[in-house]
Amino acid sequence: MAFGELTFVAFLFGVPIWLLLRAWRKYLAVNRTAPQDLFQMKMGLTLITLSTAMWFAVLVLMLLEDHSAEAKSLAINLSPGILGLINLLFCAVGLVCSGRGLRFAGQTGPVRRAIGLSSGCLMLIWVFLLVNPH
Repeated sequence: MAFGELTFVAFLFGVPIWLLLRAWRKYLAVNRTAPQDLFQMKMGLTLITLSTAMWFAVLVLMLLEDHSAEAKSLAINLSPGILGLINLLFCAVGLVCSGRGLRFAGQTGPVRRAIGLSSGCLMLIWVFLLVNPH
């Protein structure tokens, strides 16, 4: 792999994990006994965590596809359309969870914004994967 390709792959791994860890760090800093909207935050974090994990799995599969027969077989049988649509749904629900009640959020505002940013970034990634002709 060339340096440019390695940089691109590092970017595709680094940005989603940085946004996810940022959201989790902000969530862990919140006093979880006070907020009434704790369920929304937990649901948003769960969905972006699942979507990020699936993104990493797809990215690793794409990288290993040329080097492993099992990975190539799995990649051929994997439906990127269905996977992308499921993850778009996860990201959309995460975005709704992050934005619903944001004006009245108080101490949960930074967590909600972090979840929204991560959901938006993941939505863009999954859309680009869906429109990729390969």
